[in-house]
Amino acid sequence: MYTKIIDPSIVIYNDYTNEFIGSAKFILTPESQDALLRLVNYNIIPASLLLMNLNFYQQSTYFDPPVLDQTVPRKGILRVIVVNDAGEQIPMEIRLRYDARARSNVSGSLTFFESAEYNNIEVDSIEEIVY
Repeated sequence: MYTKIIDPSIVIYNDYTNEFIGSAKFILTPESQDALLRLVNYNIIPASLLLMNLNFYQQSTYFDPPVLDQTVPRKGILRVIVVNDAGEQIPMEIRLRYDARARSNVSGSLTFFESAEYNNIEVDSIEEIVY
């Protein structure tokens, strides 16, 4: 059983063209961490995920940031470290499609958002990363 998620990041693609948009790190809210734990433990797809301090540390030439109060279809590879009840850390990738929108962008930055939301989530695969 997985009990905790640490070090989340996502590689984001345009859902229509498959072009790489960028990579971002973020903080999960407690509710979003619980939702992802239900996904990896019980295959229950979250209704939504709220990401805090979303920081696009790498942007492609096709970079298209989320927009306040407007959803854009995306797909991504969510990379996390899950911790099991024995305390072991296991890298995992979750491939998903979703609608993204910015919820807060006080700074006005194109690469940093105080919060963003993912809705209409469809999961393509969940895999432990094994070398």
